[in-house]
Amino acid sequence: MSVGWRAPECELGGASFLAKTRRAQGLEKGAAGVRTLAGMNSDMLQMLIPIVAIIVTFGFPVALVFTLKWFKLKDKELQLEAEFRKTSGQALESRVQRLESIILALDADLRAKLGAAPPHRSELFDAPATGESSQPGGLLEPPKKIR
Repeated sequence: MSVGWRAPECELGGASFLAKTRRAQGLEKGAAGVRTLAGMNSDMLQMLIPIVAIIVTFGFPVALVFTLKWFKLKDKELQLEAEFRKTSGQALESRVQRLESIILALDADLRAKLGAAPPHRSELFDAPATGESSQPGGLLEPPKKIR
């Protein structure tokens, strides 16, 4: 009987679990507690060179065309938005003028229906009366410059 604990062996696909883990540990480097895989060697790097070259050769022109089309699309969107804002501003101004004319027309119709249009009091627009007479004074003069 052994002193230490040992994992029970179970059958996975015909081979024991411990046998498979021991084979996998042969591919790994390092201490028992640290698991690191073998690094890239020169043969693996030599296999990647043609793959990267093909991706770059065919991918760069596609990326270039995509970028140009993308920025042309964005430019068109900005132009359409600027044009829409200009026309919407003019449309809004025409709506406001139309509403103002309707309100003024309704106000005039309401005054005519009531028949009590307030009289214009022109004395409110004249300068105040002077102390010498009760007649309204002339128009006020702007102040003169003093040196």
